[in-house]
Amino acid sequence: MNKLTFKLMILLIFVLSLESYAQRNRTKSGVGIILGHPDVGISIKFLNNGYRYFNGAVAWSSGSDNKNNDGYLYLHGDYIFKQWRIFDRSATNFATYIGAGLQLVTGDPTAFGVRIPLGLNYTFNEVPIDAFIELVPQIELVPDTDFNVDAAFAIRFLF
Repeated sequence: MNKLTFKLMILLIFVLSLESYAQRNRTKSGVGIILGHPDVGISIKFLNNGYRYFNGAVAWSSGSDNKNNDGYLYLHGDYIFKQWRIFDRSATNFATYIGAGLQLVTGDPTAFGVRIPLGLNYTFNEVPIDAFIELVPQIELVPDTDFNVDAAFAIRFLF
């Protein structure tokens, strides 16, 4: 068995075990579209226990911004705490959240930083979908220290 096949098998076992864990614990994972920085990407949510979960995104920008003259790959991963309700739970499905995470932007130069997402999440009752809007203060650590704030909107199908 070559190394690539072995790695793909390990990845498949890991993903299936995450889904098995989620089903046993009545949690919902999700995949959807995120709009924001850099452009459009894929948003994922997994290991949701109702109050804490992992959130991530991968996106490709073919355009340029003030640092990258060519296209670049953008990745982020966050640990989200969704415990603060704005309204009574019986009245609405809105919840605020805060999290902590990391981001990586490839390109010339490659950048790495810390993120603190602050957002508002809505979970639909009739369909397995959630949506969120967030503001994300970020501290870029590599190649130099910089601070900025991004915003994003996403909608995800839950399974």
